[in-house]
Amino acid sequence: MNKVRIYNTLHHTVDSYGNGEAYCLSHKGEGLDVFLQGDDATQFRAELDAGEAAGWPASKILNELWREYSDAAKPKSNRES
Repeated sequence: MNKVRIYNTLHHTVDSYGNGEAYCLSHKGEGLDVFLQGDDATQFRAELDAGEAAGWPASKILNELWREYSDAAKPKSNRES
């Protein structure tokens, strides 16, 4: 599945896989990833879009999403960074 980095901030990255079929939210400092697919990926994208529509900077959007999804975080995978 093709990967496209759609966000890269000081603390986080977001990669999109398969044209939005899945997302990986990573915390650079903690070395943790949250991989989202299916309905979770759809909800995650809606929340990204809502933050953009509200005019929030990327860092604020990703900080908020990390707080929401970090319980599902796992140690960084071997996927390409």
